[in-house]
Amino acid sequence: MYKMSFQTTLFTGLLLAGNFLALNAQTNTVLLPAETPLLLTLTETLHSDSLTTGMEIEVEVSSDLKVDEEVIISKGTKVKARIIVANPEVISPTRMFIEPYACTAVDGQEITLGGPAAVFNAAESGMEVVVQEGTEIQSEIYITYTVSLGGEEDPAPGEMPAVAVEGTILPAGLEMDLVISDEVILSEIEEGDTVRLRVKADVVVGGVVVIHAKAPATGFVKRLVGNRLYVSASTVTTTDGAKVYIESDHSVIVTLDAENEDELQVISGDLKAMVTGERRVVRR
Repeated sequence: MYKMSFQTTLFTGLLLAGNFLALNAQTNTVLLPAETPLLLTLTETLHSDSLTTGMEIEVEVSSDLKVDEEVIISKGTKVKARIIVANPEVISPTRMFIEPYACTAVDGQEITLGGPAAVFNAAESGMEVVVQEGTEIQSEIYITYTVSLGGEEDPAPGEMPAVAVEGTILPAGLEMDLVISDEVILSEIEEGDTVRLRVKADVVVGGVVVIHAKAPATGFVKRLVGNRLYVSASTVTTTDGAKVYIESDHSVIVTLDAENEDELQVISGDLKAMVTGERRVVRR
């Protein structure tokens, strides 16, 4: 009995070890740290005269992004990017802002991108901004991700595996209250410059918090008249780390001290904004 028990135990142990190794091979993962740089390339020439705020544009990953010699995001992967400010009525036509915001890792999951928007200037004042195809843009990974490298069957290039995704739909038109929380120097600020915002209270959909109170958001100087800044909202960060495009019905006017234009001044104020497009907030 002892001998059979030992053999059974040995067989069971080997079986479990084999299953563990097989499972480990199938679920081999690598951490993709937040703030990892990601170099991107424009795949089309952009002309500011034909662009509008919020318009999607073509961008792709310039070279393989590797962690521990493993490819996490492949060269040529399409990147979601948009124009943040390109409207001569709200900003000088001599500047254009491009924001890459998402791409796909090798395991098919969407990776949120962060970092400041890329700013391009016209060759001469008053002219339209032209950004040539092949121009490189620096971006970065917004939050830390766990990327799977193994599996029984790899998806075909360009395809995302079919997975069940749990989450809450963030509806277009969903409203939120924001507060301006930044410091600026009046003599240095320009129309289109980014302004830091914060969410005032939890934003809830169907009993689920989709945007936390104090979550970071961004706005921009829509207009600058003397010592008055007209500030509007542009993006907000959801509970899964994604940056969602938002807009304000009305700009908030912030008046600065014109006599201290070369000194750092706190700017504050409240504004309302709404989500511009439906999006799923994924439970992590």
